[in-house]
Parts: sequence; C-alpha cells; structure tokens
Amino acid sequence: MTPAVEDVLEDVVVILQDITSSSFLEEPIIESDGEIGKLSAALQLRDGSRLFALVYVDMSSGYPAWQHYSFQYVDANAQPIFRYDNAPHYPYLPYFPHHKHEGLRDVVPTRQPSARKIVDEVLNYQRRVHPEQTA
Repeated sequence: MTPAVEDVLEDVVVILQDITSSSFLEEPIIESDGEIGKLSAALQLRDGSRLFALVYVDMSSGYPAWQHYSFQYVDANAQPIFRYDNAPHYPYLPYFPHHKHEGLRDVVPTRQPSARKIVDEVLNYQRRVHPEQTA
C-alpha cells in the first residue's frame, strides 16, 4: 500500500527532530493536495544555528519523489554552512540537478540527500564546533 503524502512528510519531521538541542521555530507546515505535498520547517539549535527545510513530494508514481527540496543550515550569524537543493542551475555537475553549497562560494556535486543524511551532517558539524557539548 502506498503511504499518504502527509505520512511521508511527517516522517521527515520526525527525522529532523533527531537533532538534539534543537526546537522548531514554529510548528512545521505540511500541506497536501492528494498526491502532492509540501513541508516547510525551521529548527533552531542551542548555539543559535538554524536549519531550514523545504520539501515538495509527489506520490503520483506510487512512491515518494522529492520534486523540489532545499535544506539550508546557517550559523548564529546567518552565515551559510551548507545547503542541499535541486534547483536546476548547475547542469554541468554530475548528479544534476542535485548539488550542495558549502559556505558562500563552493558548489559540489552530490546525490539527492535523505533527511537522515542532513541530520547526520548537522550533528557532525555540531560535534566539530562544540565538542564540549557532545561529551
């Protein structure tokens, strides 16, 4: 049985909640129109850094396809740490349209990330920057 689009997006929210020492800035917004759904969420971590998530999911093929996504992680001064997205503006990169922005300037090819990969990357960053908080 194919899951409902709302369930797929709720699963993303549950995974994002695995970032300990964080809280949603406001309740995540899930909207759906049958087979198409949208998630918009923003989390703030204890150090003031924030993760913004935007995911559009299409279930029309019987499985969740991320039609558009952006996961942006910024520090407490709103300086970018990383952003994964699939905006089609780097056609020469492998895995187009998927890519990752590192800091302000670097863009690297990547496959579509999972929500778990995003959470793991945020947690790894936190361990590197705040090792005293991960003891």
